[in-house]
Amino acid sequence: MLDLNNVCAFFAASTSTAPTTPSFPFGGGLIWWIICARRKQQSIGGWLLFYYWQIFSGAALSAILLVSVGYSAYLPEAYANATDHWLFVISGAPTILLLFVHAAAALMLLCVRTWDALVLLRNIVLGQVAFQWLAVAIDAWKFPDDLTLDVFAAVQMSAWLLYLFRSERVERVFKYDNWEQAAPASTLGLA
Repeated sequence: MLDLNNVCAFFAASTSTAPTTPSFPFGGGLIWWIICARRKQQSIGGWLLFYYWQIFSGAALSAILLVSVGYSAYLPEAYANATDHWLFVISGAPTILLLFVHAAAALMLLCVRTWDALVLLRNIVLGQVAFQWLAVAIDAWKFPDDLTLDVFAAVQMSAWLLYLFRSERVERVFKYDNWEQAAPASTLGLA
């Protein structure tokens, strides 16, 4: 998942005005859907594989954007007053930090596959969702240009939180460690 403040800063700093064709997200999404669907019989497959892909690629892209242009949005010189600066920092910094912590906890869970690690990951994602919705509230009040992307990110992270709590695959892989013994029959889509 991307941090919305970094994405906005990246696009604002872009000097290119030539129109581009948005073929990569759709083509890339189709490729990842095929990969995830083909691996759904394996323990880390289907929606769980898509979750990992999205968290890791989002953290990597956010790091690139933050290092390249996004950090300048957090400098006090970019704002007319200190209140706006701190509101922007409060709306963006915790979500960026928690995204990196989330990716690290997801990697740890992938390596150890224990229930305790899953509980830790769920708590981190819960905190991330809370801060993401706080960012939505702050941006609705003070930075409406960032609101659309913030709402998208908050809804998306909320959906992943529900997935981590409600998915039978997540429970069987990380709590009971019995996905391979009783993998469900193949279906269309990402079961």
